[in-house]
Amino acid sequence: MSLFAFKCGYYLPLTYKSINNRYRFISNYFSHVFHVAFDKHLKDNEAFKMIMSKTIDVDQYKRYKLNKSLPESVTIDDIINDMQKSRFLIRPPYQRSEVLNVQKASYLLESIMLGIQIPPIFIYKRNNKVKEVIDGQQRLLTILGFLGKSYIDENGNFSLSQKDRFKLIKLRILSELNGKNIDTLDEKYIDKIYDFPIDIVEIEQEQNPDFNEIDLFLRLNTKPYPIKENTFEMWNAYADKDIIMAIKALTEKYVGVVFRAKDSRMKNEELVTSLAYIDFKLSREHSCITDVLNVYKRYGRISARIIKKESITRTLSDVSNSNPLTFLQSVKNIEVFAKKVLALIDNDSSKMNGLFSHKRKGTQCKTDQNFYFLWVMLKNITIEDICNRKREIFSKISYKFSILQNTPEDYTVEMFLTDLGSI
Repeated sequence: MSLFAFKCGYYLPLTYKSINNRYRFISNYFSHVFHVAFDKHLKDNEAFKMIMSKTIDVDQYKRYKLNKSLPESVTIDDIINDMQKSRFLIRPPYQRSEVLNVQKASYLLESIMLGIQIPPIFIYKRNNKVKEVIDGQQRLLTILGFLGKSYIDENGNFSLSQKDRFKLIKLRILSELNGKNIDTLDEKYIDKIYDFPIDIVEIEQEQNPDFNEIDLFLRLNTKPYPIKENTFEMWNAYADKDIIMAIKALTEKYVGVVFRAKDSRMKNEELVTSLAYIDFKLSREHSCITDVLNVYKRYGRISARIIKKESITRTLSDVSNSNPLTFLQSVKNIEVFAKKVLALIDNDSSKMNGLFSHKRKGTQCKTDQNFYFLWVMLKNITIEDICNRKREIFSKISYKFSILQNTPEDYTVEMFLTDLGSI
């Protein structure tokens, strides 16, 4: 590769033919503009002369236009101005929901006011001019939230961070600012925030038609909070949109009552997906619970886990490419399951401990395996049966979970599996 080609940005692995063609094109352009002869640097002078005889058109420029290889450093003030002029998709479907941890948000603002560099923001500029935030949405929403600033969303509407105008808490260095918000913060600190530089890496769809924003998102999130394989955070990035939206809507509806409290790593959504997967697999012919759950006895208790979580990934991929409606039906069945649980506990989440036979308060009873077992127990029981025999069914389920947690030595897994269906 020539030094000229390297200086022009061709440091990516390219084939010899590709490098040579690009070199010829730039040679053509510089020869026209600056009247510099490059033909002596080419092996095939005749081919070069033929290229020189052709007119440069606009499409050629678009094809060979170079992307910025380095991020552009802009101030927070510039970013806010852009976000109030351009349309931003700040929470794409593959992103986590906005994290409401005010302590972490406060630490970010403290870093900014201390002049500590923060990671760059990656933005994908679509052909429709919408700017999709691939990585850095939490940083942007935190900054916008503290400053009380809005942004224009992908639909052209003004939106606010869920942490709008939050107060700083638990700062370690600038502790005198604890309890302050944008309305009470000293002007010198406000100026530091607005003048703080952040690196922006902007990728344009027009120049990168084959760019995969989801792939980049997954790569960027390997540190410090990795998106692990076979988790909802990964499934969220590529599974059928209708399936993902249905799972999220179901989870949101029953979060904190049937399921656990909301968290930023989508663990509830992962549980709902796993339950839907169990339902989906057991709806197939000749399938039984031991085909999807590994049920085993250890340390005086019976436990369970999905046999292969990669099977969920494979199933989601298959149904997304063939017939999403089949899996959507299983998601709907999990909502029926959630309604059964609500009926059993009289819409009172405090009764979940009793249902799972957990005596101590504060103990995490809403584990994945408890829900796996509960789903099996309620599978063949209707909501009408629960309403008519609520106390009896509640008592039987609670007893089974007490056996599960303190299993007699002569009580086998096979005996437990047989008893699961006798409610």
